[in-house]
Amino acid sequence: MAKLKTYEGREGFEQFCDLIGIVGQERDTRRHFLEESFMPFKVTKFYASLIAEQKEPYKTQMTNIILPPSGEKHFVGRFDPYGNKGVRQDSRAFLQHKYKPTLLLHIDDFCISNCQFCYKVNEIRHEQVQPAVISDKLDMALAYLEQHPEINNVLFTGGDPASFRRTDQLTTLIGRLIDQENIRIVRFATKGLAYEPERFRDKELLDFFRDVNNRPQKQVSVIAQINHPAEMGELSRAAIKGLQEVGVQVRGQPAIIKGVNNDVDTLVDLQQKYFDNGIISYYLTVFMPVRGV
Repeated sequence: MAKLKTYEGREGFEQFCDLIGIVGQERDTRRHFLEESFMPFKVTKFYASLIAEQKEPYKTQMTNIILPPSGEKHFVGRFDPYGNKGVRQDSRAFLQHKYKPTLLLHIDDFCISNCQFCYKVNEIRHEQVQPAVISDKLDMALAYLEQHPEINNVLFTGGDPASFRRTDQLTTLIGRLIDQENIRIVRFATKGLAYEPERFRDKELLDFFRDVNNRPQKQVSVIAQINHPAEMGELSRAAIKGLQEVGVQVRGQPAIIKGVNNDVDTLVDLQQKYFDNGIISYYLTVFMPVRGV
């Protein structure tokens, strides 16, 4: 996998603003709100270029995904609005068993790019438990699955598992999970199809997905965190089609986000793009207020 090219931190923010044409008072305001945010600035150069190509209102809407939108903040919010801390496994905080048949495995504590509305801002990036290495996380997850035969699916998430993991690491991790007798599906949650779609055109990864999906009662499904219709550009559509051709179900679970897609026209366009690209419209999320984002 090629090294991801990103804009990060204060310098990256200025470079991003130069690229998409944020100047003057708007730039100062955006910088101010970013400094108040608990979510560090990071965006792939691919996604930044995609934003630069858009016309309004889509250009501003997509910018609001990776920069805090301007305007009054009506809610303070909480760090853990969904109460996930109560179902985490003590020293194995990367495991969550919130629903009887489902285990969440947070494999990484970082993402390809940082969404400013993310509800995991504290749960992932301000973790009090020393992060475990990936092999240890996997071993502990497998041991937990052995102890809980009622679990039949694993949500493989993060952070973003597609971020900086080599293909051989991803195939080993997913492969060992799906090999468990009771596990019928591993759901691979990622925003990589928007932020860095080329990642999912890797032949080794696609061949692995094909092999898994050809096994009886076994499946890998990709949960695409696509929140805006313009995120499905030419390369994204090609990556989605490639996944579908090897038997992967691509599911969309967008969040309704202020300043991004909380208007009828944008939401209709988003669902139409799902339909046009064969994406299963999985569910629509309404976030509770999250502190610091």
